[in-house]
Amino acid sequence: MIVTSDTLETEVLGVFSQYRIRAGGRLDLADLRAAWPATRLRATDLDAALQSLVFSGALRWVGTDEGDRLELTPSGDWQRQQRPLLSRASVLGWWRQVHKRLTAEPAAAMSRPPMRRHGDQPPNVA
Repeated sequence: MIVTSDTLETEVLGVFSQYRIRAGGRLDLADLRAAWPATRLRATDLDAALQSLVFSGALRWVGTDEGDRLELTPSGDWQRQQRPLLSRASVLGWWRQVHKRLTAEPAAAMSRPPMRRHGDQPPNVA
């Protein structure tokens, strides 16, 4: 599967959205790493996305006594707001539910209502 840098950046900014972090807010790197497996992307993808976002100025590294944190800059907050609301993880979750329903009841999922023939009486909908 080919994953673009835009996809990676969207996923990282999506984690900031999940934590409801706005411009100037900080996210602990450990929290970001803990949330990353839900995206179903590799850990190396996270590193590449962080490098790209820091280079573009969307995120800033902040060292504190408690550990490394990532600060969302105003530019990064604007980018976060411009990204689609649906992340790859949410679409995958939705598809799994649909697939589960389709495979559990294939006959019911694929059945269609019977078609009317030309000579049939119209339904009484009044």
